[in-house]
Amino acid sequence: MGTPGAPFPQLLFFNSLADADQKNMLVAISCNRKAKEFITPRLARQLLDELEGKTSGQLGIFIADEVMKFNEMAMNMPEPKARALALGYGDHFEALFAQALSGCSEPMKQRTHIFRWNEIETAELLDKTRSIEAMYDTQPRVRQMMDGAAARLLAWRCPDVTPTPRRLRAILDFIFREVPIVGAWGTPLQVRNIPWHGLIYPAINPRGMNVITGLIAELDEWMGKPLRHVLVMHITQEGSVY
Repeated sequence: MGTPGAPFPQLLFFNSLADADQKNMLVAISCNRKAKEFITPRLARQLLDELEGKTSGQLGIFIADEVMKFNEMAMNMPEPKARALALGYGDHFEALFAQALSGCSEPMKQRTHIFRWNEIETAELLDKTRSIEAMYDTQPRVRQMMDGAAARLLAWRCPDVTPTPRRLRAILDFIFREVPIVGAWGTPLQVRNIPWHGLIYPAINPRGMNVITGLIAELDEWMGKPLRHVLVMHITQEGSVY
């Protein structure tokens, strides 16, 4: 059982954050129904308190809203409806974390930024996304690996649906956009003129990120292995972790 107020368990992928002091870290907040149910105001504040000690650099609370439409489209939801739903979740989480941040210390407020998908999907990220798509189209082994990852994500997120090509393509469109952010190949992604060196992901269920990080480790053969920082923090229930 969990202990109220206990630190979030940490699942490290790739490099430890032990040497990440002064690194600017994105903090990805998934926008979906389950996250909305789990991440209450109290837990959002607890998460910010945990993050304060992870780095002395900048913290970017990244509300991953519009990109999550692809998960809804994998369930055959029309794109306009899926996008509207994802943006609605984005509105909720932007307000939630703004309120939680208002109660933090002044130094924490000054180095914490809250932004949404429309800010992180820069021309730079679009170029990286297109390069991943090009690898998928031209490298048979990369296609096989990414198709396998998409099938695993779909089976986990949508266990009751048939893995049709249309549904798998929706998951692939999500992967094409997430992989460059987590993979951190090339120059650091810049948002608001800040270079972001790594990613912290507070996960309700770490299985999805486990699939993505496994795929990224395989893609290093083509992309090169950078010095990346990725930390997954496991959220289990409000105010209680194990």
